[in-house]
Amino acid sequence: MTNNHGSDFKLGDIIEYCDEKFEVVNNCGWSGTVKEYFGEGKYGGTISNFKWDIYGEKCKLVESK
Repeated sequence: MTNNHGSDFKLGDIIEYCDEKFEVVNNCGWSGTVKEYFGEGKYGGTISNFKWDIYGEKCKLVESK
């Protein structure tokens, strides 16, 4: 069975994983590239190959663009 959780996240969506927020930069299906999102236009580092579902935790959509 293929895991497709998060495959519908779009560029600019704000997602949350383990109480941290990220902005989706690229979506490759089961993973993608995100930027840490601190709110009010403040960003941290970029993370590539960020998995939408790992270690039993799933990213959840907070704000859709």
